[in-house]
Amino acid sequence: METARDLLKDAIRFQEWLMTSSFQEELIDGASPILWYGRPGQNQWLTIGTNPSRGEFF
Repeated sequence: METARDLLKDAIRFQEWLMTSSFQEELIDGASPILWYGRPGQNQWLTIGTNPSRGEFF
């Protein structure tokens, strides 16, 4: 679980950085990063995206 928290923190920092870059217009302001759905196993890819609905995952 600690690894998941660290990945989420990194994703948030990266998204904050993107909001100050030339990609700013491509992002949804206030969208939260979503790391994955389900349980990732060893040797699987991790997908990072954004969720346009803030309340959906609270």
